[in-house]
Amino acid sequence: MTIVDFIEEAQTSKTYDLYTEKMKVLNEEDLTYFGIGIKGDKKLVKKLNGSFGLLR
Repeated sequence: MTIVDFIEEAQTSKTYDLYTEKMKVLNEEDLTYFGIGIKGDKKLVKKLNGSFGLLR
């Protein structure tokens, strides 16, 4: 299973260098999460997201 987080700092950076610089000065609690992506075995993913339609 692969889980990827989507954060504002990555979405608003135009280059990996800019993203890297932003991440050096931010604390984990300062990150703004937009969502997550989950990829893997269908049964396991369904087990994790249950009946949340937006997570499918």
